[in-house]
Amino acid sequence: MMLNKYLFKICIIALYFYIKAYSKEIIIRNKSENFNNIIEVINSNQIDDKLIVRLVDSYYDMSVLNYNIEFSIITDVIIIGNENITTLDYGYDRRGQIRFNYSSNKFETVRLENLRFQHYSTNHEFIQGAQIIYIFSTTNKFRFDMENCIFSDNLYRLIQYDIISTSQSQSYIQSSISNCTFKNNQERLFRIAHNENKINEANDDYNKLIIKMNNCTFINNKSLFYPESSSLYFENCYFNNIEKDSDANTQIVLYYSTKLSKLLSFKNCFFENIKIQSKIPLIDCKGLILEIENTKFSNCYSNYGYLFYIYNQNQNEYIKINNSTFTNTSSIFHGDFLRYEISNSIYENIGEKNSIPAFSDSKYSSFNIINTTFRNIDIISGLFGEESRYILDDITLFNIKTNSKALLYFIYNDIYINNLKANNIYCLGESGTTSFILFDSGEDKKELTIKNMNAYDFVLNGPFLKVEGDLSEVKLDYVNINDMKSYGSIIKINSRKSNTVISNMTFYNNVNNNKFDCGNIYFGNQFNISISNSKFSNNYSKSNGGVICIDTIYGMNANLTSNVFEYNKGVNGGSIYLNDIENNYKPTTNKKIIVNMEYNIFLGNEAEYFGGAIYALIESNNQLFFKNNEVMNNKAGVMGGGLFSPKLIKYEDNNDVDSDYNNKNNKKNKNNTISNFNSYFNFFNNTVLSVIDNYTSKPSYITLENIQTLDKIITSGKFLPLNFTLHDVENYIDKIDIKFNDIEIEVMECERSQIKKYDKNGLLYCEDPICRSSCQTNISAICLPNEQNINDVDHNICFCMEGWEGIDCEKRIFTNLE
Repeated sequence: MMLNKYLFKICIIALYFYIKAYSKEIIIRNKSENFNNIIEVINSNQIDDKLIVRLVDSYYDMSVLNYNIEFSIITDVIIIGNENITTLDYGYDRRGQIRFNYSSNKFETVRLENLRFQHYSTNHEFIQGAQIIYIFSTTNKFRFDMENCIFSDNLYRLIQYDIISTSQSQSYIQSSISNCTFKNNQERLFRIAHNENKINEANDDYNKLIIKMNNCTFINNKSLFYPESSSLYFENCYFNNIEKDSDANTQIVLYYSTKLSKLLSFKNCFFENIKIQSKIPLIDCKGLILEIENTKFSNCYSNYGYLFYIYNQNQNEYIKINNSTFTNTSSIFHGDFLRYEISNSIYENIGEKNSIPAFSDSKYSSFNIINTTFRNIDIISGLFGEESRYILDDITLFNIKTNSKALLYFIYNDIYINNLKANNIYCLGESGTTSFILFDSGEDKKELTIKNMNAYDFVLNGPFLKVEGDLSEVKLDYVNINDMKSYGSIIKINSRKSNTVISNMTFYNNVNNNKFDCGNIYFGNQFNISISNSKFSNNYSKSNGGVICIDTIYGMNANLTSNVFEYNKGVNGGSIYLNDIENNYKPTTNKKIIVNMEYNIFLGNEAEYFGGAIYALIESNNQLFFKNNEVMNNKAGVMGGGLFSPKLIKYEDNNDVDSDYNNKNNKKNKNNTISNFNSYFNFFNNTVLSVIDNYTSKPSYITLENIQTLDKIITSGKFLPLNFTLHDVENYIDKIDIKFNDIEIEVMECERSQIKKYDKNGLLYCEDPICRSSCQTNISAICLPNEQNINDVDHNICFCMEGWEGIDCEKRIFTNLE
């Protein structure tokens, strides 16, 4: 063991002397001869593997040097300040520009440590090629690093890389910048350039300078990075207060490129308090792989409206955001034909009042958003651009208010939504035209799939889900929609043709407050629907259909199986309202209507007028097929406690529904009576005004009950009281008859004590005069009209009855009998 210990010490000592033997150190002091001749000192001493130059003083005056300090790098060169930072002060001049030239293709490294560069200036002149540090290389095999350096209070550009290389790919880092600070610099920080003749924009393999920045701080700077054909990696960096510089030929804030910028990566970074006054985004780039991980953007805005503008991505490029937060920001993304992968992130506290989408307006793009939260948002737009394809998986939407057409607007694309949780949402756009989700298939067949959604506590000025277009496929599975208040239907399927499948849904405590918008769930035009294993409870509609409204149903196939409808309320049809109005729809083909209802339960539903559970207005026979449906404890205000059908329909057993349906539909059944319903419904205790009334058809005739006691002489303008009774006859399917003879009524002229008046149609009516309130009318006086025939309380005559006198006829006349 002792031998091994001594051998280890010997190896360490030998290594020390080996390094010392193959490296050289030079100390340079301010105002020394070595400092004045620093070019020759460094260039002539690169004879070993490594040259270490130590600037040991705390301050060096760079303005006494030449304009250009040019070093030819043929070995590793390290320039180190003292441990407390050495300041290189340019004195607001441009003398002392440092240039490093690489040409040997041997991976030489230049490293700057513990240096502060300050007060570099061109005195407000634009000088092409002027900057503090210039790195020039004819090869990709070079290295330039900075450690613990500071660039502060400079008035002109800082660093430029200019690379000319025929090599087109590498995986190693050419530049590492760590623990550096950039503060109060007024012009561009980094320019990363390649020889333009070597850049082939069609060649995706042209790789680029790779720069990695770690633990760097950027505060109050202008125009940070202007790269081309490069990859930039930022880790643990901080950015604050960034703006555009004075160069009118570029659009740089944080990052700007128009030539093959390969990759931009932020990891564990923090952006805050950035308010860009220029109409320029934070990132403006043609084609890019953008990766953002565990990074936060807080209080970041641009007058451009968006933070990132990326365009012309090729098929291998993408935008990937993971575990990141955007708080109090402008809209994030602008640009078309992009590919997004967003996961485990938060977008919150957004209050921008402009018409652009709050997160992205990208068209013709694809979004895959996973485990991401959008919360505390108050906007007048939607979240996303509508003309892109979206996969939303495990998404949370909370406390969001919008005045837009839709919060989630999708058009011309298939959409997949899974595990969406949404609550405390306010969609307050124009009445009837706003919605939470608007899906428009356009002219082609498109599909909307929503699974495992939990949505509750909404206030809506239109539908929660609205479906439009020519041909839509809608699939809702394990969707919970609860506690919503809408001025209109909650779900509105109104495509020209649609196929909708709803299964395992819960739908309760929802309200449609628009009496002109039918049902909480509306289906219109030509459609197929299948609703199964779902529960609809405690819903209310100010219009027809407490839950489902099917209107204009030419060309329909509806299957309702194993559902529960309980304690729902509507004007007509406490749960379901069916209305077949063929004359309002002009079909191109003679399609049939099928409504198939099996094993459904209707319990405790209520209609204000007709059909406590179901209201069905169907024009033709053989359209409804019912089997084993329970209809219990429902009630209606006028007729049909369980079922009301104005024109009763013939019911067939479901076994008859097969491929020969069209032929069977022409069969006639002479025993079509209302008692047949009991074969297909189990009615129990359905009432109208507490009287058992399980099912009712439309009233068949009207009678006048008070014809014998009717006073047939009236004065013009008086009311004529008529007492009618509606009579219901089983199996009646025709118009309502009026069963009483004509009545002759004599209308008399106005009495002398009345005033003649004429309405806007020139019809005479009589009006009793009104006297002042002190006149003892109906006690001791009569109110008579004045000569102008105007009913005026100040001019009508208070006429005393016999035995009374006085202005208001308040004094009784007494006779002296003595």
